[in-house]
Amino acid sequence: MGGLFGIDNISIAGPLFAWYAPPTALTFAFFTVTCSILQGIEQQKFTLISLSAGILIKILLNSLMIQLLAEKGAVITTLLATSVAVFLNLWRIKTSLKFSYRRFRKLSLLMLIFTIVMAILLLLVKWLFGFFISYNDGQLIAFVITIIAVFIGGAFYMYFGYMSTLFERIVGKRIPILDRIFRR
Repeated sequence: MGGLFGIDNISIAGPLFAWYAPPTALTFAFFTVTCSILQGIEQQKFTLISLSAGILIKILLNSLMIQLLAEKGAVITTLLATSVAVFLNLWRIKTSLKFSYRRFRKLSLLMLIFTIVMAILLLLVKWLFGFFISYNDGQLIAFVITIIAVFIGGAFYMYFGYMSTLFERIVGKRIPILDRIFRR
């Protein structure tokens, strides 16, 4: 953090951003994907229903949650609203297609495990960098640390995603460019 917006308010905004950004990004991504699936199966009208349900939850709970939990209240309300919209979309997909989510749950669990291990690795990288350089050394240094951490995290995820055959199970076939990189 600090690489793009400076480090003046990092003690205030940093923890909040770290706390809400990953789950919010996931729920927004799941909403987009489930809406696309519904559109592909000619159920796009239902996306308006699920979106309306999410917006209604946001309207009804946002003010109350902000009063109770300050800025975290708005974040929790957003997560709740988008989660409800995603759940409704998943329910509609399941009922329309008689779709089983068993494989999806298994692959998601494997991705969650990799993500947790990657997060631990990145905390270790941050800790090791702390011996030599600090985020407080300036915006450029913070940006360089972020780029290095992203590269290390991405390389870890790519290696283990490939070696565990996670990518093959998601895509449905081997990935030739990764076969060349990892010589498998």
